[in-house]
Amino acid sequence: MIFTFLMSIVFIAEIIIAFTIIFNLIKFDKFLTDTNILLEKAKPEIRSICELCTGISVQIVEFSQIGVDKFKAAKERFILKQLESLMSAILFWSINIKILKKFRKNKIIKTALKGLTLLQSVV
Repeated sequence: MIFTFLMSIVFIAEIIIAFTIIFNLIKFDKFLTDTNILLEKAKPEIRSICELCTGISVQIVEFSQIGVDKFKAAKERFILKQLESLMSAILFWSINIKILKKFRKNKIIKTALKGLTLLQSVV
């Protein structure tokens, strides 16, 4: 009698466990079915979003090329400006040396410089 009673308790527990497992499997199947339906409905929208992203990527590539070209042009302008500045400095320096040589050969300026040197040593 006790054995039959214990067997019936175990049998009822196994039925409850089996019912719970089957119920959860049915819920999971319903979730997967709903998710599949949602993905099927969203597939055209996802495709259009992917095409839009592809178009944006193509435009970014084109704009980046334009940016690179502008950067190269700005770099070349900067280099030309620096070369122009360097060439003008060299030109002024060479002219300045020629003028200094002429001033050193001039007797009036030599005496003026000697006088200033004398005045500086007195002060």
